[in-house]
Amino acid sequence: VVSTQSTGSSGINAEYGASKYTCPKITFGKIQTTAICLICGDLVCYQSYCCQETIGDSNFGPCNMHAHRCSGDLGVFLTLEKCQVLFLPLRTQGYFISGPYVDKYGEGYKTYTKNKALTLSPQIYRKIELM
Repeated sequence: VVSTQSTGSSGINAEYGASKYTCPKITFGKIQTTAICLICGDLVCYQSYCCQETIGDSNFGPCNMHAHRCSGDLGVFLTLEKCQVLFLPLRTQGYFISGPYVDKYGEGYKTYTKNKALTLSPQIYRKIELM
C-alpha cells in the first residue's frame, strides 16, 4: 500500500488520491485531513465528526469505524498531512509513530515542511510491518 517513489510532502497526498477524496457523508466542502488504511488501502476521513458512528453506547470516529469493518478492531493508518502512522485499537486510544517517509537527512515529521522531498525508508517501513 505504501509507495516507494520519492515525492514531496504535497505529492504524498496526490499520490494516494487524497486531493480528490470526498467524504461519503458531507455533501459540500472538503475534508481537510485524510488517512490511508495500511491494511486495505482505502482513504478515510481523519480526526473529524462527519463519519462518527455509534457502537453500543459509545461514539467512534471514521478511523475507528473503518478499522472495525476492515480488520476487526485494530486499525493501522498513515496520516497523510502529518506523515505519521496511527495504531488504533477499538475502544482505546491509539498511538502515533513516525511515518515511513523521510527527507535526504533521514528526518521525518518533526522537521516536515511543504514540498520537502520525501522518500520511503525501508528500515522504518520494515519496523512498522513487524509491529
